[in-house]
Order: sequence, then structure tokens, then C-alpha cells
Amino acid sequence: MKKVFRNHLRQVVILSTLMLFTAGGLRAQEISGTILDSQTNIPLAGASVFIKGTSIGVITEFDGAFLIQYDNAQSATLVVSYLGFADEEVDLSQVQDLTNIIVKMDETTTSLDEVVISANLEGQQKALNQQRVADNIKNVVSTDLISRFPDLNVADALQRIPGINIQLDNGEGAQAFIRGTPANYTTVTINGEQIQNTGTSFDRTPQLFQFPVDQLGQIEVTKTITPAQDGDAIGGTIDLSTPVAKRPTWNIKTELGAGYNSLTDGENYRANLNFNKRFAVNEKNPNGAFGMLFSYSYNQTDQTQDETSSDWRTDDEFENNPGEDQWYNREHFLVARPQTRTRQGASITSDYRFDNENFVVAKFNYATIEEDEDRQRKIFRPRNGDFVSPTEFPDARIRQDFRDRVVTRFTASFNIDGNFKIGDYRLFGGYAYSGGQRDENGFDGRFEGRGIDLGIENLNTNFPIFFPLDGQPGDDFNPEDFDRFDRIRLLDRLVESNASTAKINVQRSFNIGNSLLVLQAGYKNRINNSAANRNRRRFDFEGDDDVTLADFLGTGFVRDNWLRNEVPFGFEIVPGDILDYFNNNPGQFEANLDEDTIAKAEFDYDAEENTNAGYFMATLRTGKFNILAGIRNEDVKVSYSAQDVQVDDDGEIISISPITGGNNYSVLLPNLQIKYELDNLTNFRAAYTRGYARPNFVNLLPRVNRNIIDLEATLGNPNLEVPTSNNFDVFFERYLGNVGIISAGAFYKKIDGFIWEQTFQDVVGNEFPRADQFIGYNEVIQPQNGEDATLFGIEANIQTNLAFISNAIRHFGIYFNYTYTDSEAIIEPGAEENRLPGQAPHTMNSALTFDKGGFSARINMNFQDDTVEAIRSERIVAGDNNVIRDRRVQFDANASYTFKNGLRFFTELVNFTNAEQREFVGDPSRVSDYRDFGFQARFGISFNL
Repeated sequence: MKKVFRNHLRQVVILSTLMLFTAGGLRAQEISGTILDSQTNIPLAGASVFIKGTSIGVITEFDGAFLIQYDNAQSATLVVSYLGFADEEVDLSQVQDLTNIIVKMDETTTSLDEVVISANLEGQQKALNQQRVADNIKNVVSTDLISRFPDLNVADALQRIPGINIQLDNGEGAQAFIRGTPANYTTVTINGEQIQNTGTSFDRTPQLFQFPVDQLGQIEVTKTITPAQDGDAIGGTIDLSTPVAKRPTWNIKTELGAGYNSLTDGENYRANLNFNKRFAVNEKNPNGAFGMLFSYSYNQTDQTQDETSSDWRTDDEFENNPGEDQWYNREHFLVARPQTRTRQGASITSDYRFDNENFVVAKFNYATIEEDEDRQRKIFRPRNGDFVSPTEFPDARIRQDFRDRVVTRFTASFNIDGNFKIGDYRLFGGYAYSGGQRDENGFDGRFEGRGIDLGIENLNTNFPIFFPLDGQPGDDFNPEDFDRFDRIRLLDRLVESNASTAKINVQRSFNIGNSLLVLQAGYKNRINNSAANRNRRRFDFEGDDDVTLADFLGTGFVRDNWLRNEVPFGFEIVPGDILDYFNNNPGQFEANLDEDTIAKAEFDYDAEENTNAGYFMATLRTGKFNILAGIRNEDVKVSYSAQDVQVDDDGEIISISPITGGNNYSVLLPNLQIKYELDNLTNFRAAYTRGYARPNFVNLLPRVNRNIIDLEATLGNPNLEVPTSNNFDVFFERYLGNVGIISAGAFYKKIDGFIWEQTFQDVVGNEFPRADQFIGYNEVIQPQNGEDATLFGIEANIQTNLAFISNAIRHFGIYFNYTYTDSEAIIEPGAEENRLPGQAPHTMNSALTFDKGGFSARINMNFQDDTVEAIRSERIVAGDNNVIRDRRVQFDANASYTFKNGLRFFTELVNFTNAEQREFVGDPSRVSDYRDFGFQARFGISFNL
């Protein structure tokens, strides 16, 4: 408590010192106004407005407004620059009202044939200007550019940005990895505040497939955070920003579309509506003092995937070669996962500008996705048989199960932020609230067959085939072999989280000769709550032994084209028939209250995290240099409550007792970033930053999550330390007059205490604390801190049309970025080096574009190299055991035609080469996961008024 108080006191002292330090000084004259596009009267956010011959100036706000303080305003000249527009100079001696200057800029970007193409560049001009004038290294991408790719959710859009690769879920992007770091090393925010997770893994990484990309105004990926940003961002920060109203006339956008999924011949639908306007136009606010925007989107997709997965292990007790370790497929799954995803999003934004110096902005965002799934799964279990050879397992087991469920996820956020000028001070801050929830309801059931003689063909391929040993490869198992109706479960799980955030910042600028010094300090408090609740009910079948799987099968097979016709799945279960049987024969089922009690006690928890952060930074603009230096301190207090479950060797409950505890830590984060402007369009940057990664809530809980049937368990670790990283970056960027960019850079990260999952196999009772409670368990997993890791990488990016080569190909353009990374991770003293989870050596995105008149077309390629999915995965412990997500290449294409009246027709092909996703253990021949997504075709119409 004393330590926390001292840290809070230090933050107060920093702010108080700043206030005293900046209290004196003469009041300079104020120069303020608005920068507009001369053709559309749309405000130009991110324009540079400087006093000619000095480094004194500012960057315009979201509504094009600027405010500069300068002693000799009447004799000065303003220079205004904006990418794609001719520079403008304003002689202030000829201006009557220095507080209401309106500058209208003329576009220099050559429209390829029609003004339609110029309109498509509007948002990306703003995004690249923000990137160009920023104090730190970042990528800013507008929805104008995003809409040129066939991406419907945020994660799919992120894969187009340099340094980012993604993980797929049912064919859609789900999580993002920045520069080869694990997903939880990246902070994801919406309108500046962290998004709540809606997954079941209880980590801090949000499921980004939930967020419709058409609800955004831009995506900003920060590679080097500043002291004013949250420090838990070793990889970087992804900020999703919803738009604001731009003009004092009604702007209405609408879109309708449909599509097709090749796996199931399923149909997809989408629609969105956006309307906005600015009101209260006056002399001080020529673009309107008050803005309102409403946006809604709807998207329903058939997001089916076919999957096969294997649990690879080694054993030295095979009869064909005793005493020698041999790899074998311990458990194999065939999974048909038809799923319909219904995604909806809504945004409401309002802003009010009192004058050029003072404004408030309020934003509300809501995103939800409903996943309606009927999973069918067949499971082969050599682990329970006799180990004759890796392809022969007499007396084994087989299972077939189903899961019929609906999962609803939603997040909602509300932000209100204000920016006010009080004397010489700029005061800005606000309040934010965000909430998230994952609600799962449904039922599942399982049949099992024992004493089954299993044979395996094509073991080391994508498609191993399991068959009866007395038959031939391709023969299916008799449904009556599944003669043990095991159980039915009624599913009910709820995971909730919310965060409340308040922040305040103060800033003052000093003109020092022709240089500008900006001092800024701030304080932020965030209280984050997370809770999980399970009310599952299990009923074991105690009825007639003659009831088998054959009594509940449908009339047809799981799709004829399942898994590319490589492996037979067989008949599918009809879940409704089993549920009817359960409801009509309650006397044949017995509630398993002990397992339900254990499952609930081990799942439920409540946790609260209270973060207090303070920072101070100074930015000096002098000559061609821009130097930012500062420091941030974050104090974090975590408290939790859960339950500790003790069971005997038979899985019977010994005791259930409450657990309460917590974890406090403090991190100090220095920061230095230098930008050198070779000219107005060329920057060289260098940076040193320090960041950290918060452990997941459940990893800190001293609790157990066990699978009594398979004798497997996962433990928490309250002794986990916070991983920290020292980051070094150099970067070069050249902005092009055709709204393009060429950039390249290198980065290096030194990470201490990264977290990995340690696996203990065949527990004897002395391997770890409380190991005596898991004697005989096949597998126990616990998160641990590794020793250290290093990560090195380079990035390159080019985005331009090809007019600079020849006027004959001026309608063509290229979009290309490439990232190389290399990592070394030491998990424990004396251990061999590993790679960091999430690290892929090579990542590349490219697009060849064509734009002429209203016609636009592009073909897109995304390449992700093999990626470390897990170090020493829970799946095995001995040998070459890293789980690797195999390299993957996906091709997409899209085309559209836009008429001058705003009517647009479009068509899209996603994954038209039908690229699969594979994972393997150590060697590509040991395939642990194979997923087939098929391709999607879409078409539609949109209108922009």
C-alpha cells in the first residue's frame, strides 16, 4: 500500500511541477482558423500549419481547425501543406481577423480520368498526412483504402498492413500479431480505449472477427508508442477509430450485397447504412459547429470449415520396436463445423466545436456477432489401445459426438472527450466505458465404442485414414460399434468484462526563437472487471444397452465434398432426435452433480484490475528535427476470487474452498523518439521505447481446470512476473505526390520474462507444487516465465500508381509490403533456443490495381510464413515439439464500377485458390491441424449521396 501511495504521489508531483514550471511567460498572439478542400469544403485533418521560416506550428484537428501562438503574428506568413494538395501561404499582415482564418487548398493529385477516382483518395490523403506528421512510427489506413479490399471484418483488413499477420477462425481473421510478437503483446483499442475480450480462453486478446470494418473511419497501427499511450503494448497498438460528420450537407451511404460459399453452397448477405451531417454553420465554424453521424451494418455469412486434427506424441513401448521412441497419432479428430455468423455493428458520433480552441466529441459503438453452429465430430483414440505399431492399435476406442449451440458475443463502448484552452494551457481528457460478453447456450452429446481394432493409412499426410483392422482403408465403422451412449450436456457459459476509464492531460507550448517546445503531462485511471460463470448440466445415460449411435443418424452423409473428398466422414447425428429422446425418457438419464459442481467451481471467477498511470513528455521542434522524450509509470493492482477444488483418485470431491488474492506491480517506461525531416515529404526516424505485457487474469489465479475423463489439467500461476521489453527502431519514409508512400525500417526487441506454457506428462507427484494431487495424470499445463527473448525484423512498404514509370501505365498501381522477423527465446536455463509464439520469418502483402474513370479492379495476395503457434505445446513434451502454423498464400480479387452520381456496382472473390491452413508438430509430416475454408464470391450495389 505504501508503494502504491508513493507512486501516486510521484505522479502528482510530476503534474504539479509541470504546472509551476509553465506558470510564467508572456502571452503570445493567437492565430487560428480552419483548413478546407477548395472543391468540396471538407475539412482537412492532419494538415501542417507552420510559421514560415520557423518550427512553430501545429497539425489540424479532425475538423481542420488549428491554433498557433506567436509573438509577431502581424508580420508572419503561414505555410499550409497537405499531401496531394498544393502548398498555400497566407500573409498574416493582410488578414483582419487572426482568429478566423479560412484557408482553401487546391488538389494537385491528377485524377486518372474522372473525379470519382479523386474522391476515392480523399480518406487516404488524410491518413497518410497523419502518418507523415506524427511524432512516432505508425501506419494509418483509411476506410477508403480498406474498402478497396474484399475484407468484411477488422482482422481481415489488418492483414494488409505492414508487419501484421493474423490467425484464422472458420476462414475469417480472428487475432492479429504485430511484428512477430504474440497476440497478447498487442493492445487493441476503439476510439482510444481498450476493447474487452469476448473469447473463452480468458486472455486479453479480443476476437476481431466480431467487428465490421465498414463501421470504421480509419485504422491506426502504432509501432512505437508514446508516453501518452497505454504501456502494455510490446508489439504495438491497434486503434480502431469510428468516423465523424464531415460536411454541412446530408451525406448518405448505403450498400446491399449477397454472396456464395463453395463448401456448402451457402448464401451470404450484407447491408449497411451511414448518414451524417454538420449543423450550425456560422462565421466561426464555416463547416458547422455541431456534427451527427449514425452508421449501421448487417452481415450474415455461411462460415463453414472442414477440419482434421491430431494429437502427436512419442512412445517407446511399441511392440514392433520396443525401447525406441516413435511418433504416433494419440488422438485424431474429424470435424465438420457448419456455422452461420450474423454480425451487426452500430456507431453514433456527435461533436460540438465551441470555437477553434474548444470542442467535445462523444462516440458510441456497438458490435455483436451470433454464431449458430452444429458441429459433428468423429474421434479415433489409439491412446486407449494396444501399441503394436504407430499404424496398428487393437482394442482402442472410437467416439462420435455433436454440439448444437449458439454463441453470442457483443462489445459496447462509450467515449466522451473534450479539448479546452484555458489561458496558455491546453486541457484535454475524457471518460470511457466499455463492456463485453460471450454467452454460450446449447447442448452436446457423445457416443463411444470400445474394444475397436484401429488401423491407420497415410499417417504422415494431411489426410490420415482410420479404418477397421479387419477391413480396408476407406471402410467406415459400423454405427452399431458406437454402442455406448455416454452422456448429454446442457451448455450454459457466460464470460463478462467491463472497464471504466478516466483521463486528464495538460499541455503548454513555448516558442523558443524559431523553435517550438511542447510540454505535456497526464494521469489515467482504468478499472477493469472480468468474470466467468458456468451452469452446465451433465446427464449420464443409464438406460437400455441396446441404444446405439445407429438410432440417431440422419439419412445422409456429412456433405459429399467434405474435406475435399479425401477422407470419408460417414453419417451425421441428428441432434434434435437425441434431445427429444432425452426429454421423453428422463428416467434413463442420471444427473452427474459432482462433475457439474467441479466444472462450475473450476470455471467461475471474479477479478478486478485497477491501473493508475502518469506520464510526462516534452516535444521539441527545431530546424528539421522533432525530438520527443518522456517517461510513463503504471501501477497495477489485481485482485481476484475463485474456488479451489480438491478431488481424490476417483474424481470424487474432497473439498471446495474459496480463493482470494491479488498481485501488484509497477512498471517504469522511458521513451525517446527522433524525427528528422529531410524535406516536407521525407522523414527519417529513430526510437527507443519500453513496454510490457499484462498476464491473463486466469493465469494469475491459483486454481485448477481439470479434465477428469482424460486425466488432463491446466493450472494457474500466481507467481507470474510481468514481461517487459526494450524496443529499438529506425525508419525511413518518403511520401509521394500521387498519395503514395515508400518506406523501410528495422526494429529490435529485447524481451524479459516472456510467458510460455510448460507441460508435465505422466505426473509422478514431485514435478511442481501440488503435483501430488495429479499423480497419474497424462498431462498438466502451467504458464511460466521464460528467461528472455530477442526479436529482430525489417519492414518495407510501397504504395503508388505507376505513372512515374510511363504515362502509358498510369492507370495501374501497386500496393506492396514485406516484413522479415527472426527471434530467439530461451524458456529456461540450459534449454535450446526457440522462436517466439506468433513469429513468422516472412510476411508479405501485395496488390496490383487498375483505376480508370469509374472502373476499379485489383488482385490481392497475402503470404504468411510458418508461424510458431506454441512453444512446448500441451500436446507433447519430448522431442521436436513446437507447434507451427504452416505458411499460407491467399489470393483475393475485386472489381467495381462507380458512376458520377455515386451509384456503384461491385464483385469480390475471397480465397479463390482455396488455400487451406495447416499446423504441424516439429516436422511438416506430423500434421496436427488441417482446415479447409473453401472460397467465397460476393456481389452488390452501393450508393453514396
